[in-house]
Amino acid sequence: MNVLLIDDDELTHQVIGAFVKQYAREHEIETSIKAVHDPVQGLLEISEDGGSYDVILLDVRLPRLHGDEIYKSIAIKMPELLQRIVFITSSPQQLHQKLPGHDLRVLGKPFRYQMFEFQLSDICQRYEATDQSN
Repeated sequence: MNVLLIDDDELTHQVIGAFVKQYAREHEIETSIKAVHDPVQGLLEISEDGGSYDVILLDVRLPRLHGDEIYKSIAIKMPELLQRIVFITSSPQQLHQKLPGHDLRVLGKPFRYQMFEFQLSDICQRYEATDQSN
């Protein structure tokens, strides 16, 4: 499983990195994580190689370019990636107000490993269901 993390907070990078490693051990899968601090660089990474990521973890409050703006750009250019996005935010209600009517995956800060695991497992199960139907 390939994971892209776009978040400007170093502590979040450390926590997510540890959670991804734990998830990989528990589910006996190989994972890789690319962590990006700059949202513009993150959007560029998605534009160039977004299809290679199984999960995109996206902070909402970022400098220069907010997570909801990145989401809107992805919705226009690569809507097939939207189900791979998990937002990380301390204000889920504000996110839902900015993106009304969207089926969003949200990890509310602070979050625990079980919440993280649930989101990743749900994404993986959707991939398996899609692969089996093809």
